[in-house]
Amino acid sequence: MGAGLPHHRRPGAGQALARQPGFDFGTNRNQLLDIDPGVEASRLAVRIPVIGLLRASLHFAATICDKFGLIVPLPAHMPHTMRLVQSYGMTRFLSGIKTVDLYDTGDLSGYHDLAIERTLAVGQELVEQGAQAIIPLGGKIYPYVVTPEELAPNLGVPIINTKAVGVSYAELMVRSRTTHSQRAYPWSAGLDPEKVSMRQQ
Repeated sequence: MGAGLPHHRRPGAGQALARQPGFDFGTNRNQLLDIDPGVEASRLAVRIPVIGLLRASLHFAATICDKFGLIVPLPAHMPHTMRLVQSYGMTRFLSGIKTVDLYDTGDLSGYHDLAIERTLAVGQELVEQGAQAIIPLGGKIYPYVVTPEELAPNLGVPIINTKAVGVSYAELMVRSRTTHSQRAYPWSAGLDPEKVSMRQQ
């Protein structure tokens, strides 16, 4: 599974948005981990808001608690996720990262009971370590197979829905006419987004 991680470098959102005018915002579409693939590159290619679900969810969680925990599908996802948390400057809010050691391609609905069982088990460990909220990552599992509403009553802490946070955050930016800083993400009107977005063959 670790071999699949380089997809985070691809500016997929930027490619799609650059080719199709009329979009108000973009979010990363990664169904694997919500690990913000292509967000940084996309922000260099377009001026509309491009939202990373992980980054938005980390900051959202930090507004409702002092410490939060992360749950990822597989052990191979833990090092990369930790590097992202560090690069976002959110390490001091993190109480720990746990894995449910569960993932598969295709339809995961048949894994519902097992996913619930493992998520509650590692979620309880995170709570015992000091987590006051939990962010489950893995777009094909949370919230589509297992919902936050199924977890929160048993764990006694808020469970962050990364999809809801990301879309709501993007809508807020659109309503407030705010986008990413051009000083942080330089962009030129003469830049051809197609060249930025296209991968070398």
